[in-house]
Amino acid sequence: MDNGLRGRFNAWLLDLLDGYMDRKYGRVKRALFQNLPHVVVELGPGAGANMRYYPAGTRVVAVEPNARMHERLRRRARHLGVELQLDPAPAETLNLADASVDLVVVTLVLCSVSRPPCKASLPARGVGFSKGVIC
Repeated sequence: MDNGLRGRFNAWLLDLLDGYMDRKYGRVKRALFQNLPHVVVELGPGAGANMRYYPAGTRVVAVEPNARMHERLRRRARHLGVELQLDPAPAETLNLADASVDLVVVTLVLCSVSRPPCKASLPARGVGFSKGVIC
């Protein structure tokens, strides 16, 4: 999906705020992202702000409908050695088999998802995971 001007602005803004967000939340995120499973799903990764916290070699199924974020996300994942599987569909339409993913990561995205997964049941929305959700 290409949201035109809004999509470009959001991508630019996330890049602009990236260093600030890392300084503000980096310590907490590093602690949360320790000992992650090899494969995780991240809903709304934007330009890839969380990529720095994934260990190299982690496979991230990135569900990001804003096409303006895709190149930044790919570039960051490549630079950090994160294996990226990009899904441009909205999170509301994501369909994974039960227990096919150990962890779902959702940070700084809940304002743009019509049915936030932390408020609704992820398995009921078709997202199967076995270990938990980082919100």
